[in-house]
Amino acid sequence: MSSIKTKSADMESNITLMMSEAQAEINKIADELLTIGSCADYNQLYEAIRKPICNNLSYSLNGLWILCLLVALFWLPFFLILLRFAKILMLAQGMGKVAPGHPLAPKNSLVEVQVQESAFTDQKNTMNDKTEDLTFTIID
Repeated sequence: MSSIKTKSADMESNITLMMSEAQAEINKIADELLTIGSCADYNQLYEAIRKPICNNLSYSLNGLWILCLLVALFWLPFFLILLRFAKILMLAQGMGKVAPGHPLAPKNSLVEVQVQESAFTDQKNTMNDKTEDLTFTIID
């Protein structure tokens, strides 16, 4: 009976040792899984690539943003100036109407004013108003 007790005690100590080793291995596996899942190694590799590239490009990108800001500030005045010069060129080439007295109007032109009378009457012919229509004609 004593041999059975000693063998039983040995078996119990072996099982306890095996359970503690299994628990230690399970904890080690869990720690490895958490380390792999954290992507810390990948993050370090990414940072090793990103830092030199971004540090060198930051000055260029700052210059690009300043250029975009300047273009955004000045595009409207430049556009209006461009439209004005396009209109002047069109008028100088005779593609458009020029008001008398305008600097681009023909220099030796006379303005003839014609007065035409017209009568407007209402439906009952009670009121008879006369108005004058003015027509300007440029004569070369």
